[in-house]
Amino acid sequence: MVGGDQSGYLGYSSVNNMFNALSGSKLGSINPGYNDDSAAMIRLGYRGLPLILETQANSPAITLMIPALNEVHVFDAQATRDLNRDDLKEYLKNSRGNILDRLQKALARYSPIDPVAGNPGSMQFQMVASDFERGFASKASSIKNNNGAALGLRLGRYSSGSLSNSIYTLPLSYSWEVGEERKDELMLALPISYGAVGGAKSFGANIGLGYKKSINDSWSLTPSIGYGISGSVDLGSVASMVSGSLTSNYVMDFPGYSIALGNMIGVYQTLKLSGGGYSSNPDIRNHIFRNGIMLAKPLPLSFFGSKASIELSYVNTIYTGSDIYSKKYHEFGITLGTDRREESDSQNMRVGLNYLKGENGIHGFSVSFGYWF
Repeated sequence: MVGGDQSGYLGYSSVNNMFNALSGSKLGSINPGYNDDSAAMIRLGYRGLPLILETQANSPAITLMIPALNEVHVFDAQATRDLNRDDLKEYLKNSRGNILDRLQKALARYSPIDPVAGNPGSMQFQMVASDFERGFASKASSIKNNNGAALGLRLGRYSSGSLSNSIYTLPLSYSWEVGEERKDELMLALPISYGAVGGAKSFGANIGLGYKKSINDSWSLTPSIGYGISGSVDLGSVASMVSGSLTSNYVMDFPGYSIALGNMIGVYQTLKLSGGGYSSNPDIRNHIFRNGIMLAKPLPLSFFGSKASIELSYVNTIYTGSDIYSKKYHEFGITLGTDRREESDSQNMRVGLNYLKGENGIHGFSVSFGYWF
């Protein structure tokens, strides 16, 4: 903040707190040179996206400038700056002139911590990972079906420059063997996630339904549909998304090991959603291509009383369509647990470590635990 030939700075983890701090008394506490008659320029970092507020001497008007949108809007209908600030806040929250929709779309493009799309902690990325997990990763070292429940925990931390976020995911799922020969599988997934960016919190969940069709003993195809929601009052964001995807899984068995190839194509589109005083649809639509390879090898040791195996994987993801912060990812993973190639009704458990690298300096790690029973 610059005013009265002086400058001051203060950071906030909540968008609401940031806008509430624009009152005259609070701006004066940040910069003693400011009062309600001062000319000032206030630079805001909204999830890494620059916003500029400008006031003129002896005027209650506030001018909002968003360079990424070429947006300039003057709020001068009220008699005081505080009241015009309230109008500005409502303008952003209620998407008058579709400003919130356009702002949310720009944030997915320019911010590495947007909860909707463009980074590994976003709703879109979580839905893509869940769809691929359903059709490939959980089946890659074995074409056989699982009739039962699965639960787990995944903890990830990702960063780009000075901004970082943590994402905690509870991937719940259930599957049923179907068909006359019980070779096909109906799979229901309900991943729930919690994100933390500094002191800001975000929440998300999606429901996915997939049908694994066994073409032969080595090859399966899994069409999936999904719906996800994401919201954060702290980050000033709420959105929903629908998806459709098709995943191919081909397993090649060799003496002592197996290699699996996974290929997925999907379409992911945001919808309008209202909540927490916000309502928006950023109109993000992406076609996603996700391809992976996995090597699974039994180990001469036991894991929780069963034969153990190690799985090494590489996954490449490419996004096309709407501009988002990172459109390409490389992931390298290793998991250790029970051998899923064994024809057994015993429970399966695996623990894993994954390293991710994306565009614009995004990188990070995740650790995971999975339990099938």
